[in-house]
Amino acid sequence: MDEPLLLSDIKRKPRPWFISISALWSDDNNAFDRLNNELSDLNISNIIPYHQIQVPEIVRHFTVFAILKINGTPCTSTSFREFSKELFSLIVSPRIVQELTRLFSTGLDVEAYEVRSYDDATTIQFRTNGQLQTFRDNARHLFSEEVSKLVFRYPDKLVESLLEDCGKSRGDHAFGSISRSPSPIDISIERWRMDINIPIKFEFRKIHILTSDQGLTNPRKQGEEDIYISSQQ
Repeated sequence: MDEPLLLSDIKRKPRPWFISISALWSDDNNAFDRLNNELSDLNISNIIPYHQIQVPEIVRHFTVFAILKINGTPCTSTSFREFSKELFSLIVSPRIVQELTRLFSTGLDVEAYEVRSYDDATTIQFRTNGQLQTFRDNARHLFSEEVSKLVFRYPDKLVESLLEDCGKSRGDHAFGSISRSPSPIDISIERWRMDINIPIKFEFRKIHILTSDQGLTNPRKQGEEDIYISSQQ
């Protein structure tokens, strides 16, 4: 039987970093403005759980496709940013960028339709008409070989594959946080949900393959830690 996880262990555990493909809501300014107006009309800022901290608008996003979770670094002298950048260079080759550009040729249209609040975050829920699932299924094959190599190279779950993640790498549904709990012990127990009165369509013609902490609040150098994938439309 596994040993119980102690509160002291949780406090010592570092917050992971990620390599992923993300859609920043502000990349569709018109839809983002409409969403913010809708959240204001719904009075969301006043009913977010008291212990959560609002995510800055500039970094609000959802994960288009999750690739790698980075739980630590090989040595204490290496920062998460440095290690993430090293892994990023191994995974994201010019060929991968070219293939992603082909897969994203028509962009990505999603609909924000609901607000859900959990103990650990309050989120906007998104859905598509099949575009997201198709993109994810194709992207999974692009990254499988390199990700498998890295998971084998770094034991003890220093890095973990997210290619099969049900919430962020499979299906036609996505979500992004507008507030998060600062506590690592809070989990995704639902508190409430609320419909967005008129679903808001986002038309993304640019997505980002990047390295990041959980909130995308880390500095990122374009071309090395954040590469834009643009549609042909």
